[in-house]
Amino acid sequence: MNKVTFLTVRLSVEDHKAFGVKAKEYGGQSFILREIVKAFNEDRIILKPSSKERKSLYSINQQKPIDPSQLTFNFPE
Repeated sequence: MNKVTFLTVRLSVEDHKAFGVKAKEYGGQSFILREIVKAFNEDRIILKPSSKERKSLYSINQQKPIDPSQLTFNFPE
């Protein structure tokens, strides 16, 4: 059996509710979070900064462009 661990984040109530509603359409919160983590680890995800966020997080892939065709998810039906 593979070892597993947990990832915990703090969110606003509004963000948590909105994520739950949207994630339900694609397999649920846990499935979406696992896919996001895997995509981030495999350099398949690009984060675009909002005007309110720290800029340093968003310079990760500037030197290594990613082909947009690599940014697809296969969600269960």
